[in-house]
Amino acid sequence: MGNTELSLDWLAQRHGLGRRAIRNLFYAEGTNFTDYVLSKRLDLAYSLLISPACCKRSIISIAVDAGFGDISWFNRTFRRRFGMTPREARDRALHPSH
Repeated sequence: MGNTELSLDWLAQRHGLGRRAIRNLFYAEGTNFTDYVLSKRLDLAYSLLISPACCKRSIISIAVDAGFGDISWFNRTFRRRFGMTPREARDRALHPSH
């Protein structure tokens, strides 16, 4: 998920399938490629943010490692998904009594 080059074309070529075939696989599961990738990247970022092993890493480096090239987009989609900013998620995980 951290590969910023990940695309429907890349996936289709990697598996020797057409774009439509890949797209239909996602549709059959009730989602689409873009939403699936975004969801998985947000899950990865969240898990890294709340991990004590990653507490010294910057939020920007975690976002980049999760596949986000645009930090503003990362912050907006993270807040929409989790109802808090990445900083708030980290603070709640690392300091649960606050």
